[in-house]
Amino acid sequence: MRVLKIDLDEGLAELVPESVDDLWHLMNILRPGDLVEAKTSRTVKIRGSMGEVEGRTRLSLRVKLKVEAAQLDLYVKRLRIQGVIVESSEGVEGLRGRHHSINLRVGEVIRLFKERWLPNELERIEMAKGKGGRYLVVVSIDGDECCIATVREYGLDVRAEIPTRLPGKRGSQRREDRIKQVFAEVSKKLGELDIDEECLILVIGPGFLCERLAEHLRTKSGYKERVRTGKASIGGLSGVYEALRSGLIAKYLGEARVIYEAKLLDEALEIMAKNPDIVTYGIRPVEELAPIGAIRTLLVSERLLKNLRGEELDKFLDAIKEVERKGGRVVFISSGFENLDKISGFGGVIAILRYPVTWGGAAASP
Repeated sequence: MRVLKIDLDEGLAELVPESVDDLWHLMNILRPGDLVEAKTSRTVKIRGSMGEVEGRTRLSLRVKLKVEAAQLDLYVKRLRIQGVIVESSEGVEGLRGRHHSINLRVGEVIRLFKERWLPNELERIEMAKGKGGRYLVVVSIDGDECCIATVREYGLDVRAEIPTRLPGKRGSQRREDRIKQVFAEVSKKLGELDIDEECLILVIGPGFLCERLAEHLRTKSGYKERVRTGKASIGGLSGVYEALRSGLIAKYLGEARVIYEAKLLDEALEIMAKNPDIVTYGIRPVEELAPIGAIRTLLVSERLLKNLRGEELDKFLDAIKEVERKGGRVVFISSGFENLDKISGFGGVIAILRYPVTWGGAAASP
């Protein structure tokens, strides 16, 4: 993400998304009621001297929208921002108050105005600054199924699922023929992805099939130096999730946000199972424990922050700031459907405590 200007006094951020990841960050930053300004196009009516409609034409113009919704379209790589026009280019009348959609693409400038910038939103901008659209292609295969997925900042994107269904008898010609068919289909699907030259291809799964597929891909032009292998107990989409949780994908991708967040969530759930007295969840416990410095790590769903309003939001933001003032760590969970589903099951907030707490308003001594 290229940052052209940030002025918190004006509530303004002027940004240029440089990858699909950046469009995803913007989608998560936008909230209903925000104002966005960008170039767009719209069909307008041409009227004659008597006010009659003589025709229509499509104009390029700059508009400012009051945001109602935003949706990322991965297929055409654009962020669709829907809302109501509050300002438009000079010379174009009659648009104020009308609904419109801005289709923002990589490389286009957007000006974003907020009455209040939330801490997770500013953190997202910092996170996206200077980052390219780095990602990893994962091919997870076993004797029953194969899944091809990309792991990016915005999470996991399943690109193809191929039934393997190998005949049972090893060494049979039917089995070998089926393996060749599956490998050919995997190669074809990978070719359709238009993979960047720097992108690694990680082939995972149990047994020999994973290694054979990796060797097959290394014979293909452009793939030889980029294919890596790893072990998983199962193929298909389940194998991809297993590799995410185990840290295997992190080894090749680095500290991608989706992996970092998944690891923190798994650690919190493990502590909850082994020592439930030092883990709590939900907004009210966090608001009570933050001022006494009992919270060591606070995991917060960005989805929850988007849904809070007014005094409820103010109180929770104060609690978050209090956790940070007392030396606690705050992490906003945003990446991947599995991560969001996990934390949503606990009210969107999980807190790991420094010491056990006795409820009823009294905290035990550390």
